[in-house]
Amino acid sequence: MVAIAIAAVIGTVVQQNQPYPDYVLKFGPFWFEVFKKLDLFNVYSSAWFLTILGFLVLSTSVCVYRNLPRILRDVNDYREHTQRASLQKLEHHFELTNAGAPHANIASFEALLKQHSYSFRRHDAGGGMLLAGKKAMAVVWVTSSAMWRSS
Repeated sequence: MVAIAIAAVIGTVVQQNQPYPDYVLKFGPFWFEVFKKLDLFNVYSSAWFLTILGFLVLSTSVCVYRNLPRILRDVNDYREHTQRASLQKLEHHFELTNAGAPHANIASFEALLKQHSYSFRRHDAGGGMLLAGKKAMAVVWVTSSAMWRSS
């Protein structure tokens, strides 16, 4: 990354693809020869710049290839098997209590999640029902007795 940044700065500072006599007048005969050997008058199409750029593309491609399955698994995970104790430790969480019937609570929370464009899944959780919903990075868990949200 540093090599590409330095090369890009050189390619920006030194005017590219100008006639050679202009470079001789600007830099003198000694520096003209040095810059010409380093191919600094045509940085963006020089072999060394394209090689560095190729390594960057290769490195990025390998990184994406290695991490894409894990990223897709996390994107599609609703975390419906999360323990209640870990939900209580989240920094941004709240709990709502409702005296209504548990299934009525779940139905009203389903309607609320649909209204706010959350996608969600139902999950039977130890004597109750759990709704695990998400929208972008926000995740919502609704049980028959409480609602927890993490963002």
